[in-house]
Amino acid sequence: MPTTIVIGWIVGILLMGIGAVYLTGKKLIVPRWFDSLLLVFACMLSPILLTLRYGMYYAWSVGALLILGGWAIWFSAGKFSVVNFKKESFLPLLQEELDARGIAREEDDESFTLTGHEGVEIKFREYTNTVEVNLRSVRKMAFYPELLAGLKTRILAVESKVFPMSGVFYLILGIAFLLAMQWIGNRPCPL
Repeated sequence: MPTTIVIGWIVGILLMGIGAVYLTGKKLIVPRWFDSLLLVFACMLSPILLTLRYGMYYAWSVGALLILGGWAIWFSAGKFSVVNFKKESFLPLLQEELDARGIAREEDDESFTLTGHEGVEIKFREYTNTVEVNLRSVRKMAFYPELLAGLKTRILAVESKVFPMSGVFYLILGIAFLLAMQWIGNRPCPL
């Protein structure tokens, strides 16, 4: 079996493994750069595997992977995904944590603007039973490490259950990846 197919199978099994972990229903706090980097890698893997297999444009593919990967990490810094969690459960926890630190704020549907700190806001949104928390503008504040640690503790203490849509997504993506690698492996060289 060619090396390219083995790499593809490893990525497919990794995606299915992440899906299986998410399917347990356990609440996880995942840095957003992890999801972004995984998505960039999955999207760029096919061109890279094809260049490895047929020996074309290898430097371009790896360069594009490095540039897009670096951009994904930079763009996602300070963002977190709270997997298997609802926004309605997250908001009271964030309010309690900010109150415990004595941080005043103005509340909105999608964000909290911290009063006394110009341009600093905490944004959040929900998709597929996952809450994305954007703490990017708070990262340079002195209270950031304690705020993040307190949020993690409060989130992991919640006992509610939701359907793990992210787990289903990663599981299906992993299966599709395995099927695509099988298809690529069975095709003759076009050159």
